[in-house]
Amino acid sequence: MDNKSKKVGFIGLGAMGFGMACNIVKSGVPTTVYDIDEKKVRAVTDRGAMASESIALLARNSDVVITILPGEGAVEKVYLGQSGLVEDGKKGSILIDMGTTSTGLLDKISKQVENKGIKLLGAPVSGGAIGAEEATLTIMVGGDKDAFDKCQGILQAMGKKVVYTGPLGTATVVKLVNNLLLFVKCAAIAEGFVLGVKAGVSTDVLYDLITSSSGTDWALETIFSRYAFRGKFTPPSFALAGVLKDLGLARKMAKELDVSTVLADLSYELFEKAVDAGKGEMDFSAILSLLEEQAGVKVRFGDREESNSES
Repeated sequence: MDNKSKKVGFIGLGAMGFGMACNIVKSGVPTTVYDIDEKKVRAVTDRGAMASESIALLARNSDVVITILPGEGAVEKVYLGQSGLVEDGKKGSILIDMGTTSTGLLDKISKQVENKGIKLLGAPVSGGAIGAEEATLTIMVGGDKDAFDKCQGILQAMGKKVVYTGPLGTATVVKLVNNLLLFVKCAAIAEGFVLGVKAGVSTDVLYDLITSSSGTDWALETIFSRYAFRGKFTPPSFALAGVLKDLGLARKMAKELDVSTVLADLSYELFEKAVDAGKGEMDFSAILSLLEEQAGVKVRFGDREESNSES
């Protein structure tokens, strides 16, 4: 069965899911979508998708069901709840969870689907809303290898790199390590740039030289340059509150394995302060604004020109 003969169901049309679903539709794969936000559903159906009235109907009529949901509570409800994917999924179908879901919950779902002849893949992504929109995501996939092989074409419609990591749960490990590194580096970027600006160097000069030096980073060049340094914290590419979920899962995994996470712990505390300060729905690069407020500076492109015009 080729990819265009498979019927795909897609649940979750948030900042990530919207672009991902649109790219599947664009690839020519018959796609049915579901989300509690009817406006988001209409936006995807306008591009050629079909809409489902319920999760149950979508599950019964899909060969492959993809979900990307905001938290583990939503994942558990959609998969294991009444009229959910496990209860109503059809034999031989493949379920793909593309959020950052703990290995424990994936195992719980897997045990429920085994007796129904349904396969489960855990396939978290990296690349943010920009990557979701531009189909340049990195997609890491764990689970049944045969199921992975059958879904490669669909996954490739959403990303530039699709890699099989091994058994179910291994992709989650890779994603949690990736996000631990990302968020620790974001905290360091914010701290460094606030320090540099406070010491009298413009954001533009700092950015120009650091992105040409050993201190550069993907988050600096892709996220901070497009969002934080322009004061654009909404809508978020990834909500700051989500950092606590992902870092929390990474720290939990480390604790279970007796691995020290000094830098992750400090970064978690910093992001937690930002959430407590009401920044949870902002872009995660808004960690910069917390440190700006503490230091009494603004780190923005063009800050030297603004400073000169004020004087």
